[in-house]
Amino acid sequence: HRDLHSFPTRRSSDLNDAQLKAVDYLFKPLVLQRIDENPAETTRPTMSIADLFNWLHVAIFNDLHYSTIPLVSRNLQSEYVERLAVLATAPVKGTPSDAQALAQAELSRIARDAATALLGNHDSVTRAHLSALVRAAKHPTAPKTTEATPSS
Repeated sequence: HRDLHSFPTRRSSDLNDAQLKAVDYLFKPLVLQRIDENPAETTRPTMSIADLFNWLHVAIFNDLHYSTIPLVSRNLQSEYVERLAVLATAPVKGTPSDAQALAQAELSRIARDAATALLGNHDSVTRAHLSALVRAAKHPTAPKTTEATPSS
């Protein structure tokens, strides 16, 4: 029988690191350019840059209504908002303007969804997290260092 409290915290950070590496890859200027150009390069249906932002939103924020949002989800949501803030306010050279506009729209959507979720019944940590998401999404600022900026 394993004590729940002895679960290594390293595992959640490892999972978050893997998730964020995937997001960082998708937000690289060359990847965003390729996705943005997809619809113009084929007559068949293909993934659009709007699809990318929508699919990421659904995957990352599907648990905002939970009374307790798990630590791994809270970490990913907070880090994702930071990455959107960079795309919206200080995009890396070569980032398509569509990505910058969609990042701004996505921040507005997150602020709205988190504010709506606050109307529900949540534990204190989840409530604080949702409030922080609303603030960060409504007032995005790019980090002063380039460490959080995905490399191209």
